[in-house]
Amino acid sequence: MQRKTLALLSLLAAAGKNGLSRDKLVAYLWPESDAEHGRSLLKQACYALRRDLHEHELLLGATELRLNPDVITSDVQVFEEALRAGDRSRAVELYCGPFLDGFYLNEAEEFERWVEDQRARLAEQARDALESLASAAAASDDARAAVAWWRRLTALDPLNSHAAVGLMTALAALGERGAAIDHGLAHAAFLQAELHAAPPSAVTELVERLRHGSGDLVVKSRDRGAVAGPEPVRSEAPPRRRRSARVSLITAGCLLLVGAGIALSIGAHHSTPVLAVGAIRDYAGTAGSAPTVAEMLATNLARVPRLQVLSTARFYELLGTVKGPGQESTEMTRVARAARANQLLEGALYRRPGGRLRLELQRIDVQSGVVLGAYAIEGGDAFAVADSATAVLAASFGVSADTIRVADVTTRSFAAYRLYVAGLRAFYREEDPAGAVRMFEAALAEDSTFAMAAYYAGLINPSSGPKSHLTQAVRLAAHASDRERLLIRAAWAREAMDPGDLAIAETLAIRYPAEPDGHYFEGIARLWRGDFLGAVAALRVVVAMDSLGLRGATVRCRGCEALGNIALAYEMAASLSAAERTARELLRFQPRSSGAWLGLGVTLEHSDHYEEAARAYDSVARFAPQIGSVVFRAPLEIRRGNFAEADALLAGEERSGNPHRRWGALYSEILSLRYQGRLREALAVARMLRASDAASAASPSGPPYEAGLLEAEVLFEMGHPRAAAALFDSLAIFAAEWREPSRVARHLCWMLTHRATALAAAGDTALLQRLADSLEVLGPQSSYGRDRRLHHHVRGLLLLARGRPAEAAMEFRQAVFSPTYGYTRTNLELARALMAMGSPRDAVAVLQPALRGPLDASNRYVTHTELHEMLARAFDSAGEGDSAVAHYRWVVHAWRRADPEFQRRRDFAWRRLAALEGRLGLARSNP
Repeated sequence: MQRKTLALLSLLAAAGKNGLSRDKLVAYLWPESDAEHGRSLLKQACYALRRDLHEHELLLGATELRLNPDVITSDVQVFEEALRAGDRSRAVELYCGPFLDGFYLNEAEEFERWVEDQRARLAEQARDALESLASAAAASDDARAAVAWWRRLTALDPLNSHAAVGLMTALAALGERGAAIDHGLAHAAFLQAELHAAPPSAVTELVERLRHGSGDLVVKSRDRGAVAGPEPVRSEAPPRRRRSARVSLITAGCLLLVGAGIALSIGAHHSTPVLAVGAIRDYAGTAGSAPTVAEMLATNLARVPRLQVLSTARFYELLGTVKGPGQESTEMTRVARAARANQLLEGALYRRPGGRLRLELQRIDVQSGVVLGAYAIEGGDAFAVADSATAVLAASFGVSADTIRVADVTTRSFAAYRLYVAGLRAFYREEDPAGAVRMFEAALAEDSTFAMAAYYAGLINPSSGPKSHLTQAVRLAAHASDRERLLIRAAWAREAMDPGDLAIAETLAIRYPAEPDGHYFEGIARLWRGDFLGAVAALRVVVAMDSLGLRGATVRCRGCEALGNIALAYEMAASLSAAERTARELLRFQPRSSGAWLGLGVTLEHSDHYEEAARAYDSVARFAPQIGSVVFRAPLEIRRGNFAEADALLAGEERSGNPHRRWGALYSEILSLRYQGRLREALAVARMLRASDAASAASPSGPPYEAGLLEAEVLFEMGHPRAAAALFDSLAIFAAEWREPSRVARHLCWMLTHRATALAAAGDTALLQRLADSLEVLGPQSSYGRDRRLHHHVRGLLLLARGRPAEAAMEFRQAVFSPTYGYTRTNLELARALMAMGSPRDAVAVLQPALRGPLDASNRYVTHTELHEMLARAFDSAGEGDSAVAHYRWVVHAWRRADPEFQRRRDFAWRRLAALEGRLGLARSNP
């Protein structure tokens, strides 16, 4: 669905049964168009809506358009109807973030003002509803519900000190003074960081009263028993799209973006215990026995129906490195609370006379510290003890588990299991991935059927092919537990680009909501399918679950990875302001992280904040000197048009002696030469790289076809499209490097698209229809959303060659995967079709985002110089001389040393630049 049609759908959905007049819709969406052209564009958008949603009866009305309530509904309308009916809890279930967050339209100021008004109005209604619910719960002494509602409100409005006091009061009433104090201190720090303001006295005074146990707060005692902690707010993940007679337009799909407030509530369902297996002291006399039994118990208990168990990997991930001896038990209790477990197992392992093992356990309420049960189990070995303990503990929850055997889903070798647990500790707690791989491979040497040992070895060193550890894990997954089988399949599907990746990830997230893996895999799957806002929703869950990692209290930081991908999702959705906010959010948590500085630098570069980006890249080099800054600074100078500076930086890098860095420098040199129109020199460098790759066993850059791809693009730009098409066709042979059909499909889609583009440029359209049909079949075999759209690009080329630009434009629009991170030639061809239709402003709208993505999205397939050239012509045709001048200047400057083939185009740009500067009274540029 394109941005204008999505905006139209948003307007009609918010208008409800009253609808909006056609004239008003045109004024919102196409303010620059005359009445006739505007009505034509509205008619096309209505047609596109019906087509995309597969609903012929989607719209009602003639003069006033409205959505047909029999076939589609709007979460905005349901939200407001719930408020009118007094059903505030239903209303806040539907609201989970700012209205249309991250969505914008170029040159549609009236629409943007409407969005801001709607966003403010809906947010205020949600805040009022949450405060009413929280106050009502507190008044009725339901502290648990009050905590849940106040949490929602503080997530929605983190600067609201009244909400902070309400949450602190409710937490104290629930007996969680420590959590209340922590929230007060965190709120004060947030106000200082965001507003440079001190917190209100109500917050600081309440913190002091809580610290000293004074004041009139009534802390209610709780009954001994299985305490589940505060009832969590339901996670507002994007609803699953399903076919029915009634299409539902809901949250992440169109109108309300799931925002930061989603993430507060990953924890136990109120009826389900969430158990963590904590410290088991080792008196058995065999090194590694107690941690191994603890992992066995966690794995086996997770198989008990109606019981959620924190995995050992998640526990270790949150635990990090314990500082000082004797602190592990205390730290594990802290981690269990942070992971929202409500019960903790602790105990000791002894060896009895005759070699039998005895395991003594206590089941403890995490919040109160009350012992809920004590158990003693004996067995002949660790497996027997773990199985018996599982049965006893399951019985305490009213579940029979006498037939659950840990060896059935792990290994029957205690040596292999002990090495596996040592690998987990090395990976998650000691930041030693190489040592972890050695442990996992040693475990596999003991038992080659141990699926999870293969999984972790493959996770740390991912590779494809039949001999990879991840592929080995997939073959063994049938012998793993349900969670671990899903985990293996999710990781493999992501690595293999299997189209089933989203379904597997969703299943993992739904069945095991207290673990971040499913939410993370879901977010990544949605990101690469093109559901950018849905990706943000899932990844925000991970951020909320990893508060310890974000604060640097653990070795790994899953929340950091999630925030980095959220920023990427916003960039791919062409919302650079949201991407920058997210990058800065990560940097606040990780100010010494080279990755955090790199993420900010990239976002700033794409937003044309070049000086700030350069400083961020310098910080990358400061915290990761082995990387150096040239790899980032040279492309930045190319983007700015400072080619001499870029070439000087790259020349020094090429002399560095490091093969990998030299390859990267030559790659960027080709980019710089192409931007300058010096294609003969670029071709010589590309062929040198290709010959070097062919002579080496493995290119330092990765796949050996990279240099061939560069050479083919240079040939294409030199005006040799048939030679380029032949080279693209020959590069398809590299699909044989992969055995997974999904990876083969992705590679073939890419090569066929390039071949079709080159053939179209050669005027050879005979094969385009067949290539498009092949792409339509191959695309769905890959999980990458772009692959499913590429056939539209080829069909657009064919229609453009046949002189049907309007139809070509519709195909090109459907081919756009991301306006910034997609196949940038689609942007250029769409702009060309729009120019042929006499719509230069629409051409500007699709060209500008192409300049806001990474150079890899442009330099392979369209240089920025070509984009500036088309933008100059589009602005010129639209009568916007000032903007046209800026882009003509870029072209004239870039091509001043270009090959003779560019002379005609440069001369045209120079003539138009001189004419516009004279007309506008601007200082004349040098030729």
